[in-house]
Amino acid sequence: MVVVAAIVRNRHLRKPAYVLLVNLALADVCRGLSIISRNNPWTLELFRFFSALLSMNSLLVLSLERYWFIVHVFSYESIFAHRLKLTVFVVWTWLWSLACSVIVVAT
Repeated sequence: MVVVAAIVRNRHLRKPAYVLLVNLALADVCRGLSIISRNNPWTLELFRFFSALLSMNSLLVLSLERYWFIVHVFSYESIFAHRLKLTVFVVWTWLWSLACSVIVVAT
């Protein structure tokens, strides 16, 4: 949570790579909560599956963003600066719907 607080408080850290680091930090917090929580088994399995997928996909998006930054320097700002929040939103909603559908099909 220190990473999230530092990036949220400092305006000069609100660049695409740091926003994705906040996304990864929140995914790791979700993963940690899913491991230590003792809720309803159905809800717990849904949250565990979602948090695992979210952590993996956050690393994937962060890696793709860094790759694009290195390889396509000149088109980086036009691609990631405006679409980053949308990308994070799409990843969260897509993974949540995937986790829900897998749990529903499994039961």
